[in-house]
Amino acid sequence: MNVHDNAEALLRVLTAPRRNQFFYGKRMDVQHFRMEQDYGKLKQWLLNRLTLGKGVLCGLRVTVEGERICVDPGVAIDGLGREIIVPVRSCIDPLAPDEGCCGGKLSGDLRPGEPPAAPADGSAPTHGNRPDGQPDDDRRPRIFTLWLCYRECLADHEPTFVTDCDAPGHCAAGTLVESFCLQVRPGLAPPQGDPTWCAHLWHGEQGHDDGEPGRPPVPAPAPTPGAGPAAGDISSLTHVSAASGLPLTPEQLAALRDAMDSRRHGLCELFDHSCEPHEGDPCVPLALIVARDGRLVVESCAVRPRIYSNAVLLDLILCLAVKIDECCNGHEPPDPAPAPQPMRLRSVDFLRRNADGAEVVVASMATPLVDTPVPIARNANAIRLRFDHAFAQDQHVPTTHALGDANFERHNVQVLPQEALGDLAYVPGTLAIEAPDTIRFDLFPDSPYARGSRGWQKGRYRIALRGNENLPAQQQAVADLSGAAFDGEAIAPAGGLISGDGTKGGDFSAWFVVGAGEVPPEPMRVASVDFVDRTIEAGGGVVATVADAREETRVTTRRIDAIRIRMTKPVRADGPNAPSTHDVDDADFRRHNVQLRLPPEEARRRGVEFVPGRVTLESADTLRFEPTPGTRIVDPNGQWPRGRSRYELFLRGDGNNAGGQPALVDTGGFELDGEAATPSGGVLSGDGAPGGDFVAAFIVDTER
Repeated sequence: MNVHDNAEALLRVLTAPRRNQFFYGKRMDVQHFRMEQDYGKLKQWLLNRLTLGKGVLCGLRVTVEGERICVDPGVAIDGLGREIIVPVRSCIDPLAPDEGCCGGKLSGDLRPGEPPAAPADGSAPTHGNRPDGQPDDDRRPRIFTLWLCYRECLADHEPTFVTDCDAPGHCAAGTLVESFCLQVRPGLAPPQGDPTWCAHLWHGEQGHDDGEPGRPPVPAPAPTPGAGPAAGDISSLTHVSAASGLPLTPEQLAALRDAMDSRRHGLCELFDHSCEPHEGDPCVPLALIVARDGRLVVESCAVRPRIYSNAVLLDLILCLAVKIDECCNGHEPPDPAPAPQPMRLRSVDFLRRNADGAEVVVASMATPLVDTPVPIARNANAIRLRFDHAFAQDQHVPTTHALGDANFERHNVQVLPQEALGDLAYVPGTLAIEAPDTIRFDLFPDSPYARGSRGWQKGRYRIALRGNENLPAQQQAVADLSGAAFDGEAIAPAGGLISGDGTKGGDFSAWFVVGAGEVPPEPMRVASVDFVDRTIEAGGGVVATVADAREETRVTTRRIDAIRIRMTKPVRADGPNAPSTHDVDDADFRRHNVQLRLPPEEARRRGVEFVPGRVTLESADTLRFEPTPGTRIVDPNGQWPRGRSRYELFLRGDGNNAGGQPALVDTGGFELDGEAATPSGGVLSGDGAPGGDFVAAFIVDTER
């Protein structure tokens, strides 16, 4: 147990202070001397916590030097009120798991301006594994938080001539140093933005409880100054007369009315929280650290809580007084602010979103009064709705229906088909909050209204947003931060808005049509498949060609150096859909979009499921698969097995990027039209629509 554990436990609860009661002849021992110290110490820490709060008092500037994070001297108060003093400039390696005095060594002797030492062999410093357990060769951006923590250290050890339990001659520390330690933890500390409850004092609006220290929740809206009390509230006392029998004079009633309508009363309600400290670690966040491409970037003020002195607070008040003088001194008071406008809908966009987060706007709603056409070939799978105000995320938070929703009508964001498919009266999806004023509806891929990963089925659909709520039916409206219902009547576009008649309430309804009267682009198909032996010059080394993908192709040579697949359109060569195949010892070979695999019975006989190899682009429209020599199928000389063996060439057209199985796509982003078809027009695959896997079986037969 650390020496400060008991004090930390005491600081988390309110306890009656205890101090020594002295008298002549009182025996003073360790317990009484410790009580003497704790009396002042615990009171000081309690006052620090309740009056100053958690944060940095001064100093503690964070900088990057080479591959280390350095912290200047300074002072902070942690979440339990303890002073943390950093007397020297201290540096740690944020990516080394064992550095920092909280768990290992602390390079506190690094002088200002001195770079970290390099390895003796002159090589670049290495980090080993990251604190989150990932290997150091992962170059993806990573985010960490630097924390400053209170730590008590034992020092000045000396012999103990009298002990409680051990024999004399034992050593014990004679000094306890109130020190510090630095920790780097993966993730983001609570951001230090502006408080969200300010509107409570000015407009009687309910604030949002973000759970951060210094930002208490608002239990209930306080009366707006001058607006009178709410019905049923105790403030109704201010509206009774002396004749009601209350033992109050008219002057006392007036004073009570003014008090309960005041901002001081609102503050009292706003900060009426308990004395217990916030749960969790009391350490103080100092900076946000982003590791990207071997570089470290530091941002302090986004996560660092600050504690300002009375002198600084006075300066801020004086600055505010100057701004008030500039605005109002010598001028008439400004007219009362106009009533706030209700929240309206600004835009609706139809998107194609890939698993890697990339997205393309397929179509946008120009007006909700006519159907919006959405091209089916562009594979739209999401809808983004942007409002002109931030929306509430309490009981009015936007929600939508998922697959198997027994009461889908309760949701305030719905997508409904004109004609139900599979007895499903709604389109299943998920709803993501992208920004305070923006939501995104993602089509659920495993439903009758989705063509797998290729977006919406052809048809007519309606977007419905609720502005008229029905509480008995548990149908909440979308609302703004003040709780005012969404102004939803569909209107001709005006002022950048597509909904609203100027008063709160009203449902929004607009139709869109997927695949109405459009001519889809010609999809990419398989034009030819050739088997190549590069040792043969005649005919370019082609030893066999797939004449019909629905029939097995016979190859009568043991040497196949490559399989050449020519498409009817250029193939996208970059991004998540780039052609890929399996190499030796691939634990999940089925994720690749180009596969050379063995049928189940052949795989059981040979004890292997696929032929390892690599895939390249010979030209913009031509893939080349080359088997790897020296495997269980192809020997080191490039010879395939003797006898008769069967294989399948597989090209993926039905992709699932979210599941890590991307399809082959053309440069326009449309999937391969891969269904094996009767050779026609110089192609071996395709039913005319993007999507569909291509499978062509062939036999290597050397028995003849």
